[in-house]
Amino acid sequence: MPRVSLRQKRRINCSSSDPEEYFRISIAVPFLDDFLSQMELRFNYHKSTVSALHKLISSICASSDFEEDDFKVYAPFLDLTTLSSKLNLWMNQWQNKEEPSSALETLAFCRQS
Repeated sequence: MPRVSLRQKRRINCSSSDPEEYFRISIAVPFLDDFLSQMELRFNYHKSTVSALHKLISSICASSDFEEDDFKVYAPFLDLTTLSSKLNLWMNQWQNKEEPSSALETLAFCRQS
């Protein structure tokens, strides 16, 4: 006589005759869902931090308006009272030069000068 339980504990009750489909429904999909939600949770703060740095790339810097709120994350490292004048100097530096289009190119230029 097969063993019959009154209720299942800690097991997904999916009707599947194929082992691959059962694995996908019971393990893979919940794992990937949890993984994606954890990545979103962990990197949401970093996304806002990096977006403020992204505005310092010279090709983007010339076409965007700056607000102090964009750089409040970096307040311990920057003097926000002189930030606007420093950003103007940064934009003027690129007037007669080829503007880098990525953060790595900008960093390479900063190391040269």
